[in-house]
Amino acid sequence: MKIKNFYGKYSSGASFEKMDNNFFTKKNILITSKLIKKNLKKMRITYNDLKDKTIMNVGSGREALGLLSFKPKEIFHYDISHYNIIRFKKYIKTNNLNRIIKSRRLDLSKNSLPRKKFDFIYLHGIIQHVDHVDKAVKNLILSMKLNGKMWFYFYRPGSLNIFLASLQRKLLKNIKIRKFQNYLQKRFKRNFTDGIMDDCYVPNWQLFYPDHYNKNFKKNFVINLGNRFLKNYSHKVDFLNYHQSVVFFLKKKREI
Repeated sequence: MKIKNFYGKYSSGASFEKMDNNFFTKKNILITSKLIKKNLKKMRITYNDLKDKTIMNVGSGREALGLLSFKPKEIFHYDISHYNIIRFKKYIKTNNLNRIIKSRRLDLSKNSLPRKKFDFIYLHGIIQHVDHVDKAVKNLILSMKLNGKMWFYFYRPGSLNIFLASLQRKLLKNIKIRKFQNYLQKRFKRNFTDGIMDDCYVPNWQLFYPDHYNKNFKKNFVINLGNRFLKNYSHKVDFLNYHQSVVFFLKKKREI
């Protein structure tokens, strides 16, 4: 299965508290907005820093709506899933948000982003699911303005949660995806089912060590201003201490 046919059909790719049939409820958006505000505070980014700026986001659309509270000039929203794009475009049109949010289907590792366009990129849990990580990272760097910043969230190998998820994927590799989804839907709530399907059946599961990413960014004149969940670079495996993910706070210092 191709990644573009997975999200929106088998999983939303968005593991938030509230998962119901109305994906863009006020409660869902409020949860997302609070989470983004909390995350950007860690980067020392304030409302004034993003006001009237151009922002990019990739995902189901809820993060793009959460970023509206920062009053940006424009939000460019992309996703590889045509299911997600159709649903989000309908919401944008119904709520008269076309002037601020531009949404279209895009593959980060195949379709070029606009060059030197974005003041800020919010990329949360996306990079590990692209077809070609190196091409996607280059695409992102080229799309950033000089001194532009990026929230860059990725899964890290060597953590217990990622090991267990990888083990689940191996155990389920011979179970058909629709059969397993039906089994979960009959027994569990949607938010649990959504997350399990994402971990166990997402086609791309790209795992790179934080040091690999950091060296790549440094080579391309993108500096690391800080991080979340990063313990150290030296140990490849540490089940007791490693979080399943790492976030880099990035800033572009020179053009490549």
